[in-house]
Amino acid sequence: MKINRKELLGSLLSVSSGVTKKEITGQSNSFVFGNREVRTYSNDIVGSCSVPLGIEGVVVGHPLLETLKKLPDEDLDLSVDNDKLVVKGKRRRVTFLLDKEVIMPKINTLGDYFEIDPEFFKAAEIVCDCASNDTSKLVLCCVHWYSDYLEAMDGFQYIRYWLSKDNEKDVLIKHQGLRGIIDRPLNLCRIADNWIHFCNNDGLTLSCRSFLESYIDTDQIVERTGSPMELPDLTGVVERAKIFSSERKLSNRIIVELKSGAIRLSGRGMTGQYQEVLDVEYDGPRLKFKISPKMLLQITKYSGECLVSDNKLMIVSDKFIYAVSLGQIK
Repeated sequence: MKINRKELLGSLLSVSSGVTKKEITGQSNSFVFGNREVRTYSNDIVGSCSVPLGIEGVVVGHPLLETLKKLPDEDLDLSVDNDKLVVKGKRRRVTFLLDKEVIMPKINTLGDYFEIDPEFFKAAEIVCDCASNDTSKLVLCCVHWYSDYLEAMDGFQYIRYWLSKDNEKDVLIKHQGLRGIIDRPLNLCRIADNWIHFCNNDGLTLSCRSFLESYIDTDQIVERTGSPMELPDLTGVVERAKIFSSERKLSNRIIVELKSGAIRLSGRGMTGQYQEVLDVEYDGPRLKFKISPKMLLQITKYSGECLVSDNKLMIVSDKFIYAVSLGQIK
């Protein structure tokens, strides 16, 4: 059967966030083909997408994706030869092992869907940065979707991002799964017991782990307290500091220090560090906190009201409230 290479690659990439590099659970590192669709399943993300192929079986994901990316052919001919998937181009032939036994679980995505806020995934990208990676504290590893806002916290920082639509929802979504689908063209949603399903009208469905547990009461965190302070434009400083901080993939944080009349930003990595001091109208105790470069850039972009107290710095804009715990420097 003939198929356009870019069309096939696009379909596989759309569900590739559900493919793990190594097999964690049953066939989690693979694409499952059947019933003219392709499926993926990891611990955090499940994906399915329609494909114009009559293939039945399982193919390991990484080699298939990389091959399709690098083949120069516009169209490819795909066929099955016993336990192999054969991909032919012009004067080239690639074979992939095709496992006929499918053990990948299949979840039910059928039901009534509702339209989500157009800014949902833009908000989710920012909010995910405040969720924790400490798996011993499940609630902190989740983004809380409640009514007309998303929120998350890791014990040191907190954000609440308002949406324009009130969907009267109350659900926890694992941030690792949500982060993996934020760049996909999805506009519809359905909430089930253990999964939240997002889809579009082109046959793409991506599902994330969800929980119906209660979230932490955060109303006290968003109370506006402290003295106002005007932040300078930090865009250039952050861009320079993150050259080094981004070397630490799992802890990409910029250190911010406040003292009378000045704010210092530092980015530290394995190969070096960057520091820069800016003037600021501040007359209080010396304070220090860490923040991701992405979050700091968002704060600078929306440049809302900044409030500083002895133990908390808050940024309030028309889009979100951000709060971070401060430590005093002795």
